[in-house]
Amino acid sequence: MVSFVIIRFGALLGVASLLVSTFPLVSPQPIVNIPSGPNGVSLQKCWTKDWTFENDDYLQDFDTDCANNIKIADGIMSWEVTEDCFSPSLIYKHDDILYGQASIDIKMARGSGIVTAFIRGMGGKDEIDVEWVGKDLDHVQFMYYVNGSVVNSKFGTTHFEPPAPHKPLNEEFFTYTIDYAPNRTQWYVGDNLGATLERTATNKYPSQAREWRMNLWNGGAIVPAWAGKTDWSKGPFVAFVRRLSFTSYCEEGPQASGLPRHPRTATSDSALVKAELNQDPPQSQEQSVVRLL
Repeated sequence: MVSFVIIRFGALLGVASLLVSTFPLVSPQPIVNIPSGPNGVSLQKCWTKDWTFENDDYLQDFDTDCANNIKIADGIMSWEVTEDCFSPSLIYKHDDILYGQASIDIKMARGSGIVTAFIRGMGGKDEIDVEWVGKDLDHVQFMYYVNGSVVNSKFGTTHFEPPAPHKPLNEEFFTYTIDYAPNRTQWYVGDNLGATLERTATNKYPSQAREWRMNLWNGGAIVPAWAGKTDWSKGPFVAFVRRLSFTSYCEEGPQASGLPRHPRTATSDSALVKAELNQDPPQSQEQSVVRLL
């Protein structure tokens, strides 16, 4: 419990930086130690995996915080945030992923002050987020951090609304995807591309967002200007998850000639990925190139 709260506090500091629009310079991250394959090419574990919730098999791959607030019924996992447990969470516990597509089918939690989060990376380091603020049931937010600092204030406060017609996001399951590659990151809602962050030769890019986690947290306790004030009498505050999935980007097996991509995303040259897996991210004072759709 304590370790995850510390992780999210790092991200919250990034949000605070977003609000005052002050962004320190970022130095290069160390290279992640990805195991080497034939000819010394760095490789990730190559797999695609889905997790559904008919039972507790997901515990083979995920640690939990506030386990008593995480329940399974009829194939649906629920997370409830309470005053006693304000960060129920799932944390992928293996060190075998970096680039790939991470997806979640979720109904966000409603309620002022309550934040639902789906995260690649770790607070205080590189991080790529999908977040839902419980006072806004029609929009999802996309943001990213490099070395714990939000890079682009306009991007960090961007709200994306799925195409109409749709129910409030706490009443309908949507699939949200973070498609993370060495040269670009894309955020999807279903098949709808919400935003693209491109890595160029001179920008800041979250190139070491290796961890994978998801949770609810009480944003009203720390950033009420963004999340709203939390009124516990208005509870319960619950998010519902139907499915998780991850597809790694790698250089083995049938994908050797090109990386898997979201259906709406162009394929990339695997040779480029090989090179970028083995190089330092660039150091620059410029911000990343972002396209908001």
